[in-house]
Amino acid sequence: MLLNYKNEILSITREFDEKTIKKLGIKSLVNLSEKLQDKENDDISTQMYELKEILNDISAGAISDKRKFRKAFSIVRKLVQDEFDYHQKDSIKEKYIGIGIAIGVAIGAGLSSIMASYIGVGIALGVAIGAGIGTQKEKEAFEAGKIYWLIKRLEFSVTIKTDSKKETMIKLRYHSLFEWKGDEFYE
Repeated sequence: MLLNYKNEILSITREFDEKTIKKLGIKSLVNLSEKLQDKENDDISTQMYELKEILNDISAGAISDKRKFRKAFSIVRKLVQDEFDYHQKDSIKEKYIGIGIAIGVAIGAGLSSIMASYIGVGIALGVAIGAGIGTQKEKEAFEAGKIYWLIKRLEFSVTIKTDSKKETMIKLRYHSLFEWKGDEFYE
Protein backbone atom coordinates (compact mmCIF):
# COMPACT_ATOMS: atom_id res chain seq x y z
CA MET A 1 0.00 0.00 0.00
CA LEU A 2 1.11 3.53 -0.69
CA LEU A 3 0.23 4.91 2.75
CA ASN A 4 3.06 6.89 4.26
CA TYR A 5 4.68 8.55 1.28
CA LYS A 6 2.79 11.82 1.81
CA ASN A 7 4.07 12.26 5.38
CA GLU A 8 7.59 11.21 4.46
CA ILE A 9 7.72 13.61 1.51
CA LEU A 10 6.39 16.44 3.67
CA SER A 11 8.99 15.78 6.36
CA ILE A 12 11.82 15.69 3.81
CA THR A 13 10.74 18.85 1.99
CA ARG A 14 9.89 20.88 5.10
CA GLU A 15 13.20 22.76 4.80
CA PHE A 16 12.87 23.46 1.06
CA ASP A 17 12.22 27.02 -0.01
CA GLU A 18 9.04 27.90 -1.92
CA LYS A 19 10.90 28.25 -5.22
CA THR A 20 12.31 24.71 -5.01
CA ILE A 21 8.92 23.29 -4.00
CA LYS A 22 7.29 24.93 -7.00
CA LYS A 23 10.06 24.01 -9.43
CA LEU A 24 10.05 20.34 -8.43
CA GLY A 25 6.26 20.06 -8.24
CA ILE A 26 6.27 18.85 -4.64
CA LYS A 27 2.68 19.97 -4.03
CA SER A 28 1.50 17.91 -6.96
CA LEU A 29 3.49 14.91 -5.70
CA VAL A 30 1.98 15.21 -2.22
CA ASN A 31 -1.55 15.37 -3.62
CA LEU A 32 -0.83 12.42 -5.88
CA SER A 33 0.52 10.38 -2.98
CA GLU A 34 -2.58 11.27 -0.97
CA LYS A 35 -4.77 10.13 -3.85
CA LEU A 36 -2.87 6.82 -3.96
CA GLN A 37 -3.11 6.07 -0.22
CA ASP A 38 -5.45 3.11 -0.52
CA LYS A 39 -4.07 1.78 -3.81
CA GLU A 40 -1.60 -1.04 -4.31
CA ASN A 41 0.95 -1.27 -7.10
CA ASP A 42 4.51 -2.55 -6.80
CA ASP A 43 5.90 -0.50 -9.71
CA ILE A 44 4.47 2.75 -8.38
CA SER A 45 5.63 1.92 -4.85
CA THR A 46 9.17 1.30 -6.12
CA GLN A 47 9.19 4.58 -8.06
CA MET A 48 7.76 6.51 -5.10
CA TYR A 49 10.54 5.08 -2.92
CA GLU A 50 13.10 6.23 -5.50
CA LEU A 51 11.53 9.71 -5.52
CA LYS A 52 11.78 9.82 -1.74
CA GLU A 53 15.45 8.85 -1.88
CA ILE A 54 16.17 11.49 -4.54
CA LEU A 55 14.43 14.08 -2.34
CA ASN A 56 16.66 13.02 0.55
CA ASP A 57 19.70 13.62 -1.68
CA ILE A 58 18.37 17.02 -2.77
CA SER A 59 17.74 18.04 0.84
CA ALA A 60 21.34 17.02 1.60
CA GLY A 61 22.50 19.47 -1.06
CA ALA A 62 22.79 17.44 -4.28
CA ILE A 63 21.62 20.05 -6.78
CA SER A 64 22.27 17.79 -9.79
CA ASP A 65 19.54 15.39 -8.59
CA LYS A 66 16.75 17.87 -9.44
CA ARG A 67 16.81 16.76 -13.05
CA LYS A 68 16.81 13.13 -11.95
CA PHE A 69 13.81 13.88 -9.69
CA ARG A 70 11.80 15.47 -12.50
CA LYS A 71 12.48 12.47 -14.73
CA ALA A 72 11.47 9.99 -12.01
CA PHE A 73 8.36 12.03 -11.21
CA SER A 74 7.29 11.97 -14.85
CA ILE A 75 7.66 8.17 -14.80
CA VAL A 76 5.43 8.01 -11.70
CA ARG A 77 2.81 10.25 -13.36
CA LYS A 78 2.81 8.01 -16.43
CA LEU A 79 2.48 4.83 -14.33
CA VAL A 80 -0.37 6.34 -12.31
CA GLN A 81 -2.13 7.48 -15.45
CA ASP A 82 -1.81 4.04 -17.05
CA GLU A 83 -2.74 2.05 -13.94
CA PHE A 84 -5.40 4.16 -12.20
CA ASP A 85 -6.34 6.74 -14.87
CA TYR A 86 -5.48 9.68 -12.58
CA HIS A 87 -4.42 12.88 -14.33
CA GLN A 88 -2.68 16.00 -13.13
CA LYS A 89 -4.76 19.15 -13.37
CA ASP A 90 -4.74 20.65 -16.90
CA SER A 91 -2.93 17.67 -18.47
CA ILE A 92 -6.01 16.50 -20.38
CA LYS A 93 -6.69 20.00 -21.67
CA GLU A 94 -3.07 20.38 -22.79
CA LYS A 95 -3.25 17.09 -24.69
CA TYR A 96 -6.38 18.15 -26.58
CA ILE A 97 -4.95 21.60 -27.34
CA GLY A 98 -1.91 19.86 -28.89
CA ILE A 99 -4.19 17.68 -31.01
CA GLY A 100 -6.19 20.78 -31.98
CA ILE A 101 -3.03 22.59 -33.10
CA ALA A 102 -2.04 19.64 -35.29
CA ILE A 103 -5.49 19.49 -36.87
CA GLY A 104 -5.53 23.30 -37.17
CA VAL A 105 -2.27 23.27 -39.14
CA ALA A 106 -3.83 20.80 -41.57
CA ILE A 107 -6.97 22.93 -41.87
CA GLY A 108 -4.85 26.07 -42.25
CA ALA A 109 -2.76 24.42 -44.98
CA GLY A 110 -5.92 23.63 -46.89
CA LEU A 111 -7.22 27.16 -46.42
CA SER A 112 -3.89 28.71 -47.39
CA SER A 113 -4.49 27.59 -50.95
CA ILE A 114 -7.26 30.20 -51.00
CA MET A 115 -5.28 32.88 -49.21
CA ALA A 116 -1.90 32.59 -47.45
CA SER A 117 -3.01 34.33 -44.26
CA TYR A 118 -5.65 31.67 -43.60
CA ILE A 119 -3.06 29.29 -42.14
CA GLY A 120 -3.28 31.26 -38.88
CA VAL A 121 -7.06 30.94 -38.91
CA GLY A 122 -6.75 27.17 -39.05
CA ILE A 123 -4.37 27.07 -36.10
CA ALA A 124 -6.56 29.38 -34.03
CA LEU A 125 -9.61 27.29 -34.87
CA GLY A 126 -7.80 24.10 -33.89
CA VAL A 127 -6.66 25.58 -30.57
CA ALA A 128 -10.19 26.76 -29.77
CA ILE A 129 -11.76 23.40 -30.59
CA GLY A 130 -9.02 21.49 -28.72
CA ALA A 131 -9.36 23.72 -25.64
CA GLY A 132 -13.12 23.28 -25.64
CA ILE A 133 -12.99 19.51 -25.92
CA GLY A 134 -10.11 19.27 -23.42
CA THR A 135 -11.94 21.40 -20.86
CA GLN A 136 -15.04 19.22 -21.17
CA LYS A 137 -13.02 15.99 -20.84
CA GLU A 138 -11.16 17.37 -17.83
CA LYS A 139 -14.45 18.37 -16.20
CA GLU A 140 -15.73 14.80 -16.67
CA ALA A 141 -12.52 13.39 -15.18
CA PHE A 142 -12.76 15.78 -12.23
CA GLU A 143 -16.35 14.71 -11.53
CA ALA A 144 -15.18 11.07 -11.63
CA GLY A 145 -12.43 11.87 -9.08
CA LYS A 146 -9.58 11.25 -11.53
CA ILE A 147 -7.81 14.63 -11.21
CA TYR A 148 -5.21 15.48 -8.58
CA TRP A 149 -4.78 19.15 -7.80
CA LEU A 150 -2.13 21.44 -6.48
CA ILE A 151 -4.45 22.83 -3.80
CA LYS A 152 -6.25 20.34 -1.64
CA ARG A 153 -9.35 21.91 -0.21
CA LEU A 154 -11.17 25.17 0.26
CA GLU A 155 -14.48 25.24 2.10
CA PHE A 156 -16.92 28.00 2.81
CA SER A 157 -20.07 27.56 4.81
CA VAL A 158 -22.53 30.26 5.74
CA THR A 159 -25.10 29.92 8.50
CA ILE A 160 -27.73 32.60 8.82
CA LYS A 161 -30.37 32.23 11.55
CA THR A 162 -33.36 34.49 11.45
CA ASP A 163 -35.25 33.46 14.60
CA SER A 164 -36.28 35.97 17.20
CA LYS A 165 -32.69 37.21 17.27
CA LYS A 166 -30.81 37.96 14.13
CA GLU A 167 -27.64 35.90 14.03
CA THR A 168 -25.18 35.61 11.24
CA MET A 169 -22.26 33.24 11.37
CA ILE A 170 -19.86 32.70 8.50
CA LYS A 171 -17.40 29.86 8.77
CA LEU A 172 -14.34 29.92 6.58
CA ARG A 173 -12.22 26.80 6.55
CA TYR A 174 -9.23 26.66 4.32
CA HIS A 175 -6.50 24.16 3.90
CA SER A 176 -2.96 24.61 2.80
CA LEU A 177 -1.09 21.72 1.30
CA PHE A 178 1.21 21.37 4.27
CA GLU A 179 -0.97 22.13 7.29
CA TRP A 180 -4.34 23.39 8.40
CA LYS A 181 -4.29 27.14 8.34
CA GLY A 182 -7.29 27.28 10.63
CA ASP A 183 -10.95 27.68 11.15
CA GLU A 184 -12.27 31.20 11.43
CA PHE A 185 -15.68 32.16 12.72
CA TYR A 186 -17.29 35.52 12.18
CA GLU A 187 -20.45 36.60 13.95
